[in-house]
Amino acid sequence: MKILATSYGVARSEGQPSSDAFDVWMERATAVAVLSDGAGSGLPAREAAQRAVRSIVAGYAARPRAWNPAHTIDVFARNLNRAYFHESQQRYERSEMVATLSAVVIESGRLYGLNLGDSPVYLWRDGRLSTLSAAHVESTQKCMLPRALGMAPDIEPQCFEMPLRAGDIALLCSDGVANQLSAEDIASALSRHSTARTLVLDARQRADDESLDDMSAIVLDIRELPESAAQDVRTLDIPQKLAKADLFDGYELVRSFNTNNRVWLAQKNGQR
Repeated sequence: MKILATSYGVARSEGQPSSDAFDVWMERATAVAVLSDGAGSGLPAREAAQRAVRSIVAGYAARPRAWNPAHTIDVFARNLNRAYFHESQQRYERSEMVATLSAVVIESGRLYGLNLGDSPVYLWRDGRLSTLSAAHVESTQKCMLPRALGMAPDIEPQCFEMPLRAGDIALLCSDGVANQLSAEDIASALSRHSTARTLVLDARQRADDESLDDMSAIVLDIRELPESAAQDVRTLDIPQKLAKADLFDGYELVRSFNTNNRVWLAQKNGQR
């Protein structure tokens, strides 16, 4: 697997700390990108964003090997949320440690993602830009986040997953970038294989005094994928119902292991 990863961020005001945090970790056939935007310019929100990025990147590298990518980032997000909420209540008696979260894992030719809040995740493919994340914002007040890390004791992250192709480009960015660049602007930039720095500086140049914000971005330019990932481009029929004696690739279903009938004991040529 070959991925060209770039990341870049600037604070709203020169000389002041940014409430955005981001990082990329890559090891052999795995890439992890995390971006978080503190909800506000105060220290608690900035701390929440920084800790979220550090925790997920470090945690993913040390995760139990039996955990798949989707489960891993979901568990980490829920645990972080619970910790932030209770810590905020103890320290401030209200939710102050609040931040958005966007996380992407690329592994075995697939992209696994999760988001909370309004830091979008995009995928550019063959000249077209798709938004993979959901914008958790109020319909009447775009600056209000109904769902983010630390806002409530329990949260439901939006998760997404898809097979990748060589040539795809994934983009994670804070709303400071997304609010300045249209989908057409982003698609055009990624078609030229622009770096995160180019996107952030372009967004900053377009912002006026009222819309100026902390800005950050991560670009994952996927140049090559493992050969084993080629199987993901096949169209596979997944049956809605399974039954005893059904055959799959020569394996006969014997009995179900759970109540929803999605895990089965199977046998082929006398071997189970």
